[in-house]
Amino acid sequence: MIVVLTSFEDIKPFQPLTRDRPVSMLPVLNCPIIEHHIKTFVELGCRRFIVMGVDNPLALKGFLGDGSRWGCSIELVVLKEPCTSLQTLERIDAKADSDLVIAVPSEIVLDVDYEALIRFQGSQQGFGTRVLSDRLLDLSGESRQAKPIFRTINLEEPVDTGVLVMRGQGGSAGGGFADYYCEGNYLGVRDSLSLWVANMAALGGQFSCLARGLKGGRQGDVWVGHHLHAAPNVTLDGPSLIGNYVRANSEAGILSWSVIGDGVIVDSRAQVSASVITDHTYIGTDTNVEHSIIAGKSIYNIGVGQWVQILDPFLISDTGEDFIVPWVEILFQKVIALCFLLLTVPIWLSLGLIRMARGEGFFQSSRFLLTEASNPSRLTKDSHLEELLGFGNMGSLAGRLPGLLDVIRGRIRLVGVRPLAKKELPLYEEEWTLLREQAPCGLFTPVDAEGLNDSLEEEKIVAENYYSATRSFTSDVRIFFRGVLKLLVKI
Repeated sequence: MIVVLTSFEDIKPFQPLTRDRPVSMLPVLNCPIIEHHIKTFVELGCRRFIVMGVDNPLALKGFLGDGSRWGCSIELVVLKEPCTSLQTLERIDAKADSDLVIAVPSEIVLDVDYEALIRFQGSQQGFGTRVLSDRLLDLSGESRQAKPIFRTINLEEPVDTGVLVMRGQGGSAGGGFADYYCEGNYLGVRDSLSLWVANMAALGGQFSCLARGLKGGRQGDVWVGHHLHAAPNVTLDGPSLIGNYVRANSEAGILSWSVIGDGVIVDSRAQVSASVITDHTYIGTDTNVEHSIIAGKSIYNIGVGQWVQILDPFLISDTGEDFIVPWVEILFQKVIALCFLLLTVPIWLSLGLIRMARGEGFFQSSRFLLTEASNPSRLTKDSHLEELLGFGNMGSLAGRLPGLLDVIRGRIRLVGVRPLAKKELPLYEEEWTLLREQAPCGLFTPVDAEGLNDSLEEEKIVAENYYSATRSFTSDVRIFFRGVLKLLVKI
C-alpha cells in the first residue's frame, strides 16, 4: 500500500509558528504531526510514502529526508496550491504501482483502525472508501479551568476527515465511493487553539494513536525525556510531558497539563501549567505561564486568542538565538572576505589585467537593488540601489571575487540573499516573495549553497525565504563554504 500524506493546511492562522515550517511539522507531544502519521503506517507495514506539500517545502524536505530513519522511502512532491484528497490521488496515479493507495491529511488527529478500514475497502465493490466522522473532539466549558475538560460532539451531519482509500492502478473509473464511519475521536488542526487542544487531549489520553508520544522514564503522571536537570526543590505534577535536555532551576514548577519541548529552560520560581512550550525556549525567573503556547519570544494565550511577541528576554526568549552581537558577526565576515581576497589574488589580478588589456576597467561595476535589511551601518529603511563590483559572469566563483571588496567596504554581507537587477523586480512583487526582504543581501547565497542557480525563479525564492526565516551565524558559515564549493565545481 502506498501512503500519500498531504501538507496543505494554510499557514497564516499559525503565524509566527509557521514562519519557517508547514503546519504538518507543528508539534503534538513534542513530535511533528506528520511524524505521528508516518510512524503509524510504518507500524502497519507500509514502506512507501509520497508527501505532497505547498508551503515551506524546504523545511519539509529537510525534516523528512528519504525516510530511511523510519525504515521507509519518502518522495516529496511540491504543488503550487492545495487540492482535495481525490485530486491528490488522481495526480499521483502514474506513481501508484500498488493495489491500494491511501491519502491522509497530515494536519488531522484521528483515532481510526486503519487495518479495519483496509478490510472494509476490500469488501466493497466500489472504487474507494471515504472516512467520515460524527465524533468531533472539543474543549468543554471554561477554558481557564486548571484541568482541561474535553467533550465529544456527536454531529448530525458527519464530516469528511479527508482520509481516502482507493484502488491503485485504476484511474478514477469503476464504481463509486463507500463511506466508513470512524468510531474514534477526530480533530482537525486548523489554528493555534486547535493545536493547543490537540496537545492537551493527547496528554489526557483522548487519542490512542498518539500514545507513543508519551515516552521516556515515567514518574507518576510525568513522562520525562533523557538528561533532565531539575533542582531538588522543583515541582513536577502530572499529567505532563518533559522533553530531552530540559533544565528546571530552583523552586520552578512544571505543573499538570504541560508539554515541555527539548532544550527548554524553566528558571527559578517560574511556573508552567496547561501549556505547550516548544523546543529551545527560555521561561524567565518568576514568570507564570498557563493555558498558552510559547515559541521563542512569541506567546499565544487561549484566553486572548492571538499571538503576542514579548520584547523582554527576561520573561521568555529563544535559547537557540545567536549570542554573537551584530558588529562582531559583520567584523568576522569582513575578516573572512579579506583572507579569501588575499588567497585568490592570482585569479582576480589576472582577470583584471586581461580586462585592462582590452581597454576595459579593471573591475566591472553594475547597479543592483539590495533588500531593506541590507547594510545595517546605513540609515536605510527601504530597498536601495548599490554599485557592486564583479567580473561579468556572476554565476561563477571568479566573477564574484571583486565583490569581496564590497563586503570589506560594508556594501553587502558575505552571505545573504541575492542582489537583484532591475529587470528581475517584477518577479518579486507578490506577497509570498517578500520574506526575503528581511534578510541582507550577500555575495554568497543559499541559492549557491543549494545549487539552484540554473533552476526556476520560484525555487530560488523558496530557498531565500527559508533562509530569511531561519538565518543564523552558523547557517551563514555553512552557506559560505557550501556556496564556494558548488561554484568551484561549476568551473
